[in-house]
Amino acid sequence: QQVSELLGVDVEEQLLPALGTDVTLSIAPQPRPADAPEQAVAAPALLLTWSLDDPQVLETALGNLLERAIAPPLPPDASDEERAQAPQHHTQPVGDVTVHVIDPPAASGVAEQTAGTVRPAYAIVGKQLVIGSSAAAVRDAVARAQGKLEGSYAASPARERAAAAVGGDAQLSFVHLDLAGLARLLDSYAPLLAQAMPPTGAGPEFPEMPDNGDQEAFEKALEKYQREVAAFRQEQARKNERIVHEICGTLEHWFDFAAAGAGRQGNAVTGRSVLRLK
Repeated sequence: QQVSELLGVDVEEQLLPALGTDVTLSIAPQPRPADAPEQAVAAPALLLTWSLDDPQVLETALGNLLERAIAPPLPPDASDEERAQAPQHHTQPVGDVTVHVIDPPAASGVAEQTAGTVRPAYAIVGKQLVIGSSAAAVRDAVARAQGKLEGSYAASPARERAAAAVGGDAQLSFVHLDLAGLARLLDSYAPLLAQAMPPTGAGPEFPEMPDNGDQEAFEKALEKYQREVAAFRQEQARKNERIVHEICGTLEHWFDFAAAGAGRQGNAVTGRSVLRLK
């Protein structure tokens, strides 16, 4: 009841019946802006498309959710600190479609850490909801739906082959996984993954204070130790990155091989796996 009041529509009587049955979830790398801070990492874009039987119900529900919970309007006299702590909602037109964008709070540091690639957004295009972690990805999806950009999974031969692989039943649900593509995506983040991996082998030993208490000698030894630690970490990062590349490359080839073999038996599409859901 509380959720229905928040959304302004009845969840069971209006919202659920308004959702269609065709759902697509994708994940793809995003380019790192040239002017991004050195420590910033471009996050992959998550994109969900969902067919709708009643777009107006979703338009109302999402609009109320934005205004009442996610990014409520700030009072005109709000301080700079209050504005920095609050997410900001604005719209961007793509043809005759409105893309709703939510910028994370400035004080959270998300924009700097992710080079501005995490900006949740959504749009309703005809009878389809497009929602994602990246405003750029949502805009591209809208442009594709309008025919302004080429490339649409819904109209692609890959989807047709996936549907054929699991049967022609219109009521059948299936999951189409590009596992080889996922391995390639992980490979593109090898430098970041390498930093998160634990070191192999022992690093430099921390210097001990000389028995005679020579502070100057100890400080020199400490400076040398810090240089050795930096060099050790760089070498470890290079080794770990090579390991990630090797693992991802092996997985990519294995998934391609396995999917191709399954495809010859009519169970999958080359390079991808299709799961049949009852």
